[in-house]
Amino acid sequence: MNYKTLKPDIRGRFDEVEKKFFNQSSSLRTSPEKEKIEFSKYCWDESEKITDLIIKDISKINFTVKNGPFKNMWDTFNKEANFQI
Repeated sequence: MNYKTLKPDIRGRFDEVEKKFFNQSSSLRTSPEKEKIEFSKYCWDESEKITDLIIKDISKINFTVKNGPFKNMWDTFNKEANFQI
C-alpha cells in the first residue's frame, strides 16, 4: 500500500463533500445559531461516514510491511494488547 497512490482518491472524496458543505452553508451565514450548530453536526456526521467508507475500502487492500523497527514496534504493541493478527 502506498499513501501517494491512495491520496488522490481520499482527497477527492473529501473535496467533493467539502464543496457541498460550502455551497449549503452560504444560506446559513445569517441564520440563527441553532441552525448553524445543527449544520455543523450534519457536516461532522457526513465526514465521519466518508471516513468510515474510506477505512473500509483501505481495509480490503492486502499489503505487507517489511521487517524492521516500525514493524517490530507494532508487533510488540499488538502482542502486549493481545491483538490477534
